Amino acid sequence: MIILGKIKVDDQVFKYCEISYEPFYVTIMSEDEKAIVDLFNSAKSIIVMDQYGLAIKSITNYCGVESSTIKYNFYLDEENNMKPVITVRLKAVDLNEKIKSIEAAMGEDTVDESSMSLEEYRAYKIKQYGVECQDKIYAGTDVETSYGTEHFSATGDDQANIKTLSDVAMATKVSLPYHADGSQCKVYTYQDIIKIYCEIQKLILAETSYCNALNTYVRGLNTKEQIAAVKYGQEITDQAIKTNMDTVIAQGNAVMEGIVKQYLETAVPETKTDVKDTENTTDGTDNIEDAATEKSSKKA
Repeated sequence: MIILGKIKVDDQVFKYCEISYEPFYVTIMSEDEKAIVDLFNSAKSIIVMDQYGLAIKSITNYCGVESSTIKYNFYLDEENNMKPVITVRLKAVDLNEKIKSIEAAMGEDTVDESSMSLEEYRAYKIKQYGVECQDKIYAGTDVETSYGTEHFSATGDDQANIKTLSDVAMATKVSLPYHADGSQCKVYTYQDIIKIYCEIQKLILAETSYCNALNTYVRGLNTKEQIAAVKYGQEITDQAIKTNMDTVIAQGNAVMEGIVKQYLETAVPETKTDVKDTENTTDGTDNIEDAATEKSSKKA
């Protein structure tokens, strides 16, 4: 069985071998179906992670378990005992459709928040936090490369491009072309490419973890006035939520920094080729030819 990653439900972590986001379901390695269903039904935080524990996605807009199944004798554990897996499908929150219909009818800028119920308003504000989170990620981050400090955007396309380049850089250890914001394309060392990728991943992790923590905090508030006072970017004041957020971010950053360190320590010297280098190479060739001519003259 191939383990695709891990999923953290509140403070419990499970390995999963199958996952879908729309609709959301996940197949995890566990034996107690009732305990798993109860856990997902009461979950305040659900985070999908990769095999290294780096957060990939925070699961929101779901309200409990829609269905669950258990498959017995599905895989062999380390002691060659047959073990089951449990598939949990979550139920989507109907409030999202209602919010969308309100926005479609009135225009997002003129939504009448005063007419919303507490739960409608909570869902509406959480959606707004998600938009702000995405904007923060798309804005990108500064990275110290061999050319100096440069800024790199992190839109969806940017993330896909740098991930592809990083995979190639790790596999081949050769220089690759890329571009910073407002700059023409140029050749970066493979270490630069990996560093850019890791810094963008750290940005994504920091913003998504913060947004998830803010959503969790807002879900615990009891009035529209309390929710209205919450702004994206403010400090997380609930210590338990903040501690969990800090732990997730620290772990993810440690993974990214470990990757960068690994490739910096195993760096292979490369020769950059640009216009200046080409001119130098030409001069060097002329010197070699002159030397060869001089040697032939002496022999004659």
